[in-house]
Amino acid sequence: MAKEASPRDLGGRILAASLDTVTGVSCIAYWVGFWGMLDSVQVSPWISGLIAFGAVVVLARTHADQWLETRSKDWNPIVRALVTWCWTCCLVTLSLMIWRLCMWSVDERVFDPKELDMEAKLAKTASDDFHEERARMAKALGIPWMPVRSFGYPGRTEMTGAHATLVALLGSCILVAEGRFRSASHAAPIGIVADPCSEGSCFYKPVFSGSKLQDVLLDFFLLLPVVFVWRGVWAWYDLIELPALASAIVANLAVATCAVCEIDVRLQDAFEGCSKLVKDAADVAFTSVLVLLVVCSWRGLWQSLDDRLHLIEHQNIAATLALAGAVGLTCLQRHGSAVFPPISFCVDEQHFAKVGLTEPESSLSEHPLAAKDTAQYNTV
Repeated sequence: MAKEASPRDLGGRILAASLDTVTGVSCIAYWVGFWGMLDSVQVSPWISGLIAFGAVVVLARTHADQWLETRSKDWNPIVRALVTWCWTCCLVTLSLMIWRLCMWSVDERVFDPKELDMEAKLAKTASDDFHEERARMAKALGIPWMPVRSFGYPGRTEMTGAHATLVALLGSCILVAEGRFRSASHAAPIGIVADPCSEGSCFYKPVFSGSKLQDVLLDFFLLLPVVFVWRGVWAWYDLIELPALASAIVANLAVATCAVCEIDVRLQDAFEGCSKLVKDAADVAFTSVLVLLVVCSWRGLWQSLDDRLHLIEHQNIAATLALAGAVGLTCLQRHGSAVFPPISFCVDEQHFAKVGLTEPESSLSEHPLAAKDTAQYNTV
């Protein structure tokens, strides 16, 4: 049965979509600022990523979230709120460091060492004749060159079209087979998590599948295909030289339109009565479109911010931007929206993902970052 259309009027849906857009901008500011700060102080992706991995394992094995829930029952509400905020910041930081390691690892394994060496040298110089210098070095090394700025954002290296396609398809196939393809599309402004506020559920869990070591390792394994999808799509946008800011605006408008029109409900109505195979195929196609939109939004805003603020050269600006993003999400009570896999996933049990936070925020699930269907994921 398809869901009934939401009784919320048009004005309410437009307001909700606007808040989702602000949530997305805040999440991107949070990540680009923190990522830029790590780059500016030359924190090793390898070392920091391994430390983050170890921290997640320890937090999962010790049930740190449950310990905090128990301890915080008698705390002053202000103290509990502050500790909850710090805990969520910790999870955001861990997921970001792990993503940074994965992006670095993909580049190291996919690209020619000569090209990587050239990119590393050019990342240290942001001169006006950047493209001319890159063309000269590429010619000397005998490798192809495209005039795409490649430093200051995830990946930092250009893929060929074949590489980008294969990486994205490989990640997509693994996620579809494992029933987690929706995890690749459910970053803000599409996937929104409202912070839990009921007693006994203030602290997000640091794991998705479970606290056993094999469960944590499974989540880390399934993170890689999510990164593959994002890296491949991101690279394709670079290859076609998609204008950063303009594409981000268009993508956010498209997402807002989907939310206002309740596209998930309309698709469920349209495919009601169809076979499961047809619904599954349509759901994969729809999720693929959402992936293209969310990566377009993140890439466009990320590059626009970095190009204008030069975060890799200005540590203070990067830190301020990250703090502004965190404060914005806190004010919206959506801090958990900045937590990514392997800590949070979204599974594919219900056909057609809901776009944005369109349900009442009082509908709290038991585990906000371990939803079993799209509706639960978006109505934390």
